[in-house]
Amino acid sequence: EQSGLPRAALKSVWHVGCPEGVATLEEDQFRMCCRLLFQCVAMQTEARQAPLLEAGGESLERLLRKDLAARPPPSAALAGRTLEISNWTASEKVAYAKLFEQGRRGD
Repeated sequence: EQSGLPRAALKSVWHVGCPEGVATLEEDQFRMCCRLLFQCVAMQTEARQAPLLEAGGESLERLLRKDLAARPPPSAALAGRTLEISNWTASEKVAYAKLFEQGRRGD
């Protein structure tokens, strides 16, 4: 919700970043989800990408897996939204993981 992304996009980020669908993320999964989340936030600035984010699903997941997972998000996507994940407490990481869980469930 804080990202401003549609639930379908959050669900797609979760599917790609945590394909096993577990409730608690390992550190590498958490980092991947953060990277993918910021990629989607950057996509919000392009009007032509809005339908893809709204729909989510296999098309967005394919794009995230193939083109965006290995590439850092554009710095413009991070403007005013910088996260220093390494300094987060365990409870903060769990709370952030819950955001993705909500997207996965469609709450």
